[in-house]
Amino acid sequence: MSLKMVSEYPDESQRFAVCQRKMELETLPPAEIEPTEKEQIVCVFPFENLWLEDYQRWQEFTEVHAREVVANFENPDVIKPIIDKEHEYKESFGDIVRLFIDERNGIRGLFAEIKLNPMGFELVKNRVYKGLSPALKPYTDVKKQTHQNVLWALSLVNFQGLGTTTPSIQEQLELKKNIERDSMKNLAVELGISPDSGETQILEKIRGLRVQLETAQKEKDEKEKKIVEMETGQNEMNKIITTLQAKINELLESMKMAEEAKADEEAEKAVEMGIQQGKIERELKEIYKKRYKSDRESFNLEMSVRKPLVNMERKSLSGDSVESISVELSAFMKKAGLDEKNQMHIEAAKKEFKGGK
Repeated sequence: MSLKMVSEYPDESQRFAVCQRKMELETLPPAEIEPTEKEQIVCVFPFENLWLEDYQRWQEFTEVHAREVVANFENPDVIKPIIDKEHEYKESFGDIVRLFIDERNGIRGLFAEIKLNPMGFELVKNRVYKGLSPALKPYTDVKKQTHQNVLWALSLVNFQGLGTTTPSIQEQLELKKNIERDSMKNLAVELGISPDSGETQILEKIRGLRVQLETAQKEKDEKEKKIVEMETGQNEMNKIITTLQAKINELLESMKMAEEAKADEEAEKAVEMGIQQGKIERELKEIYKKRYKSDRESFNLEMSVRKPLVNMERKSLSGDSVESISVELSAFMKKAGLDEKNQMHIEAAKKEFKGGK
C-alpha cells in the first residue's frame, strides 16, 4: 500500500473501500435493473463524487458532464453504446433507447431508458447479474475528432455501488464474499451447470473440459498429420501416374507407327506383286495400296481371280466409243492423275469413288 493512500485515507476502513472500488474498470455505482423485457429507467450516474480508475482520483460528476454524455449519445458521428456484460464489449444484451437528465427518488443525475433483449432478460431474471455499470471513455470518430465523456456501454455487473459514505470493515468483507459468490455463480452458468454448484463441482467440470480439450486437440493433431501424409502420398502417386501415362502414350504411339509401317510394307509387297503379275497397272499403285489397307481380304480375292491385263484402252481413232463417266468421277480421276480414256483407269477409279457411274 502506498504512503500516499495512507496519508489521504488514515482510516483503515476508508482505504479498504478505496481498494475495493479500484477492482472495477470504472466503479461508478451500478444502477439497479429489473427483470423485465419492457422499457425501464435506470440511473447511469448521480451528480456526486465518484472514483475514476483512469484518473486515479475522486471526481465530482455534474450536470455539465451529463449534458456532454447526452450530446455524444445523440451525435451520429459517435459510437452508439450497447448493453454488455462485465465491460467485455462483445455480445449485446439490450438497447439503450435514450439518455436524459432528471431527478427520481431523491437522486438527481443522468438516467437512461433501456430495453433488455431475451438474453439480457434471462441473465437478470435468474439473478446472474443485478445491476448496470457505465463505461465512460474518449472516442475518436472517422473525422479524427476526439470526443470526451462518451458512454461506450452499460455493463451488466454485480459490484455494489459504495456511494459517498464509507462502509464498515464488516460490510466490506461481506460485500467481498457476495462478489466471490456471484462470480462463482457466473462461472457455473458459463460452464453450463447449475448456478448453485459448489467449488468442487465447478473444478470437476473444468477438469473434464480440460480433458475433452486435450483429447480433441490430440485428435485434431493426428488428423492433420494423416492429412499431410495422405497429401504427400497422393502427390507422389500423381507423379508416378503422370510418368506412367506418358510412357504408355509414347509406347502406344510407337506401336501405332510400327503397325502403320508394317501395313504399308505389306501393301507395298502385295501391290508390287500384282504389278509384276500384270494384274495392276503401275499408275494405279497408290490406289490399290489404299484398297489393300482398308480391305485386305477383298484385295486378295480380287487378285486371285484377276487375269493378267490386256490392252483395254479404247481410242477414238479405232472407232470404238469411250465409256461415259460422271462429272464427279471425272474430277476424281483428274485429281488422282488418271486417264479418263483408259478403261482400266476408269474401272479402278469407279471402285474407289462410289459416286462414279
